[in-house]
Amino acid sequence: MAPLLSVEGLCVEFPSRSGPVRACAGMGFTIGRGEVVGLVGESGSGKSVASLSILRLTPPRGRVTGGSIVFEGRNLFAIPRRDILKIRGRRIGFVSQTPRASLNPALRIRDQIAAVLRACDPNFRRADARNRISAMLAPLGFSDPDRVAASFPHQLSGGMCQRVAIALALAGDPSLLIADEPTTALDVAVQAGILALLRRLKRERGLSILLVTHDLSVVRA
Repeated sequence: MAPLLSVEGLCVEFPSRSGPVRACAGMGFTIGRGEVVGLVGESGSGKSVASLSILRLTPPRGRVTGGSIVFEGRNLFAIPRRDILKIRGRRIGFVSQTPRASLNPALRIRDQIAAVLRACDPNFRRADARNRISAMLAPLGFSDPDRVAASFPHQLSGGMCQRVAIALALAGDPSLLIADEPTTALDVAVQAGILALLRRLKRERGLSILLVTHDLSVVRA
């Protein structure tokens, strides 16, 4: 069976006064369906640049100079922008390494999740939003999902924001989840809870996961 995701020879460069700087130099890996793959490297080694490039979200001034990324049989560098917009969120979910910063501080959690549902689900109905959002948050370990849904990001702990970010990434029911440093800045107990959650999601949903981290202990877990 062909892999769900295949990255081959990925090269990404950034301009500098002394010439182009390569953040990724010929990177390659594959992810099968229902498989977890760890992308491990020290800080600044290009892990996040590679994961963002999969979604064609290369940071400003960055330029992909070589390689291919094939997802579900399609080369993501060769398809129109309108098609990549249909893949982001719907087929590939992304969890940022700074979950609190990735959430809109001016909107309640329920409004942010509803916005994702509205973008990903053509059958979305506002009347069903409350029940759907609570049903999405409950499996992520929230004892009171309605309270969390009514909260603003600053009213939640770091671990809670991380789980909300995972809920947002899963709202479109993707087949691949990219988790960029999902345990950064969390205490050991919360880290263990997040990793257990990812393992459970893989088992229950058949989810493929790209786990981006600098910590080998996270990969071992």
